[in-house]
Amino acid sequence: MKRSAWLFLLFIILPVFAQEKKLNIAVSDLAGQGIEQSSTAIISDRLRTELFKQGGFTVLERNAMQDILKEQGFQQSGCASDACAVEIGQMLGVSYMVVGSVGKLGHLFTIDVRMIEVLTGKIIYSENIDCDCPIEKVLTSSVVTVAKKISENIRSKTAVAPVKALDTEQPSPSAVPAQDSAKVAAGATKPVQSTASPKPRKSPVLKITLGAVTLVAAGAGYAFDTMLKGKINDNASLKAEYQAQPGNSQYADYAGRISDNNKSATTYQTLRNVSYVVAVLGLAGLGVSFFF
Repeated sequence: MKRSAWLFLLFIILPVFAQEKKLNIAVSDLAGQGIEQSSTAIISDRLRTELFKQGGFTVLERNAMQDILKEQGFQQSGCASDACAVEIGQMLGVSYMVVGSVGKLGHLFTIDVRMIEVLTGKIIYSENIDCDCPIEKVLTSSVVTVAKKISENIRSKTAVAPVKALDTEQPSPSAVPAQDSAKVAAGATKPVQSTASPKPRKSPVLKITLGAVTLVAAGAGYAFDTMLKGKINDNASLKAEYQAQPGNSQYADYAGRISDNNKSATTYQTLRNVSYVVAVLGLAGLGVSFFF
C-alpha cells in the first residue's frame, strides 16, 4: 500500500522536475523567400514540433507567442534582425530564440536557421540544409534533420559546460589599474555602464505546470475521499444488516466483507492524504513562483 502511494506521488511530481531541466525556447516564423506564406507557416510549425520531440526543449506554442507579444503591444511584422529576435525573446521570457528562413531557388529548397541566446544576443548555433526535392520532402525530412542537428549540438555543449556567457561579466576591482581607479574615485572619468541585456521575463510554463499539478492532485484527493466515505458507509450498512439477522450464521461472511472494506478504506485514506499534500505543495510552489 505504501508502495502504491509513493508511485502515485512520483507520477505527479516527476514531470515538474523533468520540465525544469529542459531549455526554454521559442521559434519565430521562418521568413519565406520564393514560397507561399502558408507553406512557410506550415514548415515553421513543423520545426517547433520536431524540436519539442527531441526531448531537450520546452517550446513555446505559436498562439501563446502571439498572445504575449500582442499583450506587450509588439508588432512582429518586419522584425528580421537578430537584435529584434533578442527583444522578442526577452518579452516571451525564453532563454533561446530560433530564427531563420526557408526559400526556393529554381528547383532547390533551402532552410537556414540560427539559435540565439537571449541573454547575450550571440548566435550559438546555425544550420543550413539544401534539398533538390519537392516541398513535401522539405517538410517531412529536411525540417526533421535541422531539429536533430540543433538538439545534438546543444546537448554536446551542455554535456561539458553551460553555454558561455562570459562576455557579460564585469571586471573585478583588482583587475582595474590603480591610476584608473583613482580617476574614477576623483570623478575624472565616469564608470563604464553595464551593457548587459535586461533580465528576461520568466516563462509561464512553470506556473502552468504547477497549476495543473495542483488541480490534478486536488481532484484525485477529492475522488479518493469520496471512495473512502463509500467504504465507511458500506461497513455501516453491513454491520446494521448483521445486527438485524438472528443468530451468528452469517458472521464469517459479514466479517470478511467488513475486513476487505477496511483494507480498501486504509488505502484510499493514504492516497487521499498524499494527494492533498501534493496539492498543497503545488499551490505553495505556484505562490512562490510569482515572487521569484
